[in-house]
Amino acid sequence: MAALRFMHLKLSHKRETSAGSDTPIDMDTAHFKHLLELKQQELVGEIAKLEEEARGAGEPEVRDSADDATADQGISESLDEGTAASQTLTQVRDALKRINSGTYSRCIQCGKQIPEARLEAVPWAAYCVEDQEKIDRATHAQTGGSSLG
Repeated sequence: MAALRFMHLKLSHKRETSAGSDTPIDMDTAHFKHLLELKQQELVGEIAKLEEEARGAGEPEVRDSADDATADQGISESLDEGTAASQTLTQVRDALKRINSGTYSRCIQCGKQIPEARLEAVPWAAYCVEDQEKIDRATHAQTGGSSLG
């Protein structure tokens, strides 16, 4: 069984070239597609659970104002977690689209190859480290943080 899986991965192995050169880079997109599909399932389940918790927290019962405040805080936290999970789910689905279009592992800003180690850590990464840092600095500055550092 393991040999069959290995053969499948080898057959689905894509050859790509690095940005600005004809040097081939081996990228096992089947591996990353599998990771992304697993993450997608996890996030869909997490979002469904959070939505259920938010609905359940608002059910009528005998409560005092402290109970209401606690329930409101729980709903707010569930919605915040749901928003973060939804944003990640969108990024995961976008990465799956990039696999299907043949642009996976390329920075969507500059077109450079995203290092495989980065994709192992964050398979839905859409930007190379340099461009992601630029985006993070700009976002940090927009939210009132210091751009120094």
